Amino acid sequence: MKIEDMKKITTKRGDTGVSANYSNELLPKDALLFEVLGDLDELSSALGIAWHRHPSETVKTIQTVLQAISSLVATNPETDAERYRALRPIGEDYVKMLEDEGTRRLQGHPFQAKFYLPGSEGTEAGAYYDLARAIARRAERTLVRFIRAEGRNDIYPSLKYLNRLSDYLFVMARTV
Repeated sequence: MKIEDMKKITTKRGDTGVSANYSNELLPKDALLFEVLGDLDELSSALGIAWHRHPSETVKTIQTVLQAISSLVATNPETDAERYRALRPIGEDYVKMLEDEGTRRLQGHPFQAKFYLPGSEGTEAGAYYDLARAIARRAERTLVRFIRAEGRNDIYPSLKYLNRLSDYLFVMARTV
């Protein structure tokens, strides 16, 4: 279906300072939920820019996983259990993929164990991956606050993924 009219995109709910989660519950736009989702969206966008400087299929996979995490965060498992159960969980296999890919990259491009200035040492592509890494760290902190505030222990595996992702992006920044 082609969308050719803005009326098909806009809900106008945001005009009043509210938005809906994936479970269609209305919440204030400044709710912590939307802060988490915004950080994840910004991270995926930064990865998209980095990808244009140094394409990697792993980056596209990461963006897909970030969308899955966003869906988990945006769905209330208490009020929308059926929809929540249909979502793809974030498992250890995702974390292992990042670890394995990071090791593979390091074997091809080892670097010194030292402090690196973000974005200023290496390549332009590396600088973009450093930016994505910093955003990943923020998303991780925001997700921790969300898990604690909302009691959403079900998404701890997503937190582990974000933590490992920032490590992987550090490696990417040094090896592109």
